[in-house]
This record gives sequence, C-alpha cells and structure tokens, in this order.
Amino acid sequence: MFVPSRDGLSFLLAGSDTYHTAFSIGCKHRFGHAPCVPFLAEGQSTLVKKPHKKKKRRRGRHPHRVRVRRAVQQQAWELVHPRCAKERDLDLEEARKMIQAGEPELARDELLWMLEECPQMIAAHRLLGQMALEEQNFRLARGHLGYAFQIGTRALEQAGNPIPVPYRLEANRDFLEAGRDLALCLQRLGKPQLALEVRRQLLRLDPSDPFGLRRLVRRESEEDQG
Repeated sequence: MFVPSRDGLSFLLAGSDTYHTAFSIGCKHRFGHAPCVPFLAEGQSTLVKKPHKKKKRRRGRHPHRVRVRRAVQQQAWELVHPRCAKERDLDLEEARKMIQAGEPELARDELLWMLEECPQMIAAHRLLGQMALEEQNFRLARGHLGYAFQIGTRALEQAGNPIPVPYRLEANRDFLEAGRDLALCLQRLGKPQLALEVRRQLLRLDPSDPFGLRRLVRRESEEDQG
C-alpha cells in the first residue's frame, strides 16, 4: 500500500498481490525462482529485501536509492538515480529495441533482470508499466507505474518536497511520465478521484504543465465539486 505523502497524496499501488504475482511469474520464466526483486507484500509498506552485510557509508546516502539534488545553476530540482541504474543504460536501450522489433516478452525478461539487480530503477518500472498499458492490462500497469511514481515521491519527501521538479530536466522524465500514465490507469480502473490527486501532484511538481493537464484537472475538479 502506498504511504500517504505529506501533501495529502494517497493512492494504492495495484493491489500488492497483482504486483507480486507479476514479478513472480516473470522471474520464474527467466530464472526458475520467485520472487527475484523486492515487492510490497499484502498490508506491508516497506520493501522486502534479501539479507546483506552492512557496509559503512556516509550518513544519509544510500547508493542504491533515488535521491534529490538542486540542478546546477538552476532554480529547480532533479532526481539522482542510483549508480546501478546508470550502469544499465545500455541494457535499457536494448530492451527498447526489443519492443520496437516486436519482441515484448524478451524485453520484459530483460527489464525484470534489471530490477533484480537495481530495484529502484524508475525507467525499467515505467517501461514495464507502459507495456502493460498498451496491452490494456491496467491492473498490472498500475502496479509498475505506481511503484515508479512512489520511488520518486518518497525521495522528494525525504528532501523536504522541493519544487519545481521540471520535466525539461532529463533525470525527471521517467518519474513524471510514470505519474501521467498512472493517472490514466486509475481513470480506466474507475478511480477518477485518485487519478485527479495524481494529476494535481504532477502540476505541483512542474507548474509549466508539460503534459497539458491543467484544463483537465480544472474540469475534473468542477465535476467533483458538483
């Protein structure tokens, strides 16, 4: 279940059972075991991770987590993706080429493998969600996209919810696109109020409105009040 943020955003991921099952099936198919990545268990709000030895690190720094920093010479903020995500840029591009070549199952296996090694790889979560969305599997899409959006919103909460987090900065794009597509999934699943909350959050993060949501939010707000 998604943990409500300080500004009131509160929505569920996909039903954690759907999210868990999706990864389990994918991992069994490729690796012969499941689950292979952290998942949100039923009624659980923290990640389940494999045991590992503690390593000394600077306080406040988590090398495998997304964090936030002020963009250089700009009055804006951007996500800082973990090293494990940056190291898999070429693998991500290969997965995109597989999708373009009409091989979505190979791409899905590749993306699941990336997430086993780098659970907070927002781009991989978003791409899996986009694939599910195109297949009209809205519950599965909601799980992937909701998790990708949650990673970013939690990083922002830990930084004090700074704004703006503009789409024009490349590091923010997968996160914001995940939110846009998550709102669409929620709408298709008959949850317009939750979709409206996500869209409002996107406008707060980037008031320049790169997705053209302002008019839609205004109309939906009026309908909700009426």
